[in-house]
Amino acid sequence: MIFAGGKILPDTELNPVLGCLEEETAQTLSGPPLETETVLNALDALVRELDSGALDDLIAQYAPPGAREELTRVRPQISRAALEERLALELGGLAGPRPFGRSQVRPLGVLLHIAPGNMPGLPVYTALEGLLTGNINLIKLPHGDKGLSLAAFQLLTEQEPRLAPYLYAFDLSSGQREELDALAALADGLVAWGGDGAIEAARTLAGPGCKLIEWGHRLSFAYVSGYEDREGELLLKELLPGETVYQLVLRGAVEPWHWAQVRALSQSLRGAGLNLDWFPTNFIGREGILYYVDYECNPYMDQWSFESWGVRYWSRTPEFDAYAKEHGDS
Repeated sequence: MIFAGGKILPDTELNPVLGCLEEETAQTLSGPPLETETVLNALDALVRELDSGALDDLIAQYAPPGAREELTRVRPQISRAALEERLALELGGLAGPRPFGRSQVRPLGVLLHIAPGNMPGLPVYTALEGLLTGNINLIKLPHGDKGLSLAAFQLLTEQEPRLAPYLYAFDLSSGQREELDALAALADGLVAWGGDGAIEAARTLAGPGCKLIEWGHRLSFAYVSGYEDREGELLLKELLPGETVYQLVLRGAVEPWHWAQVRALSQSLRGAGLNLDWFPTNFIGREGILYYVDYECNPYMDQWSFESWGVRYWSRTPEFDAYAKEHGDS
């Protein structure tokens, strides 16, 4: 399936859509810029529907089991307040007078997103980032997306038709190289989610002058030797800049990329027969990379896996709140 012009279209429309895409994107870019407030208002309306339960049937139809709970966990990160704070943090102060003139913040233009499939809603999240910065977004949907992203895009453009020229989605396999090359040829930036293999594959798509934007799924590790060396353990955590995931949970700031990376790590280690200590004080997110900063690595046991145990402490669950209260952090 395809999303173009604010509508979900059958795959038979792929070639006609691709044939018109260059002209359509050029026309959109030559017109008035997309205002951030327009995107925020549309997202606000969509989030209200999510909170009310109006989207539960759609989620049950198109998303894998557990998706509703997953979306509830990341809900704070798509609130207006959280997005406005992030925009101010990342873009605030960049525009304005400089010693030799003025600087401006402008969209890159057209972004091609290679979206991952290991967490429901990530294709929508990566598209929202592009919309908030005023870019046109071409999304290659992951194989596991069963229609949730397409339905979300349609709802979003129904809330705000002005978003339609800025959103396209394509259910393409990695083997459809000709079609992917056609999309990449239009892109000023290629947003790649995944590990080293996915990044390298994305590099082959990015043409001259196309900026490669690496995001998510890449893990780094730092281990402390010696269980009894408590001072050394704390020293490492102090030397690595960034908040722990525990601190992020306290202030409702865990983002989808944190979830995507820890789930990818859990899956990889389960295959190797290993477990980490999944408690959120042992992870630090910095510049889009999740770091494990503890010493502990154990043989895999299902009851201590991230999915069975660790996940209980990565959001404001009763278990997390009880721990925070006990330690004076609530």
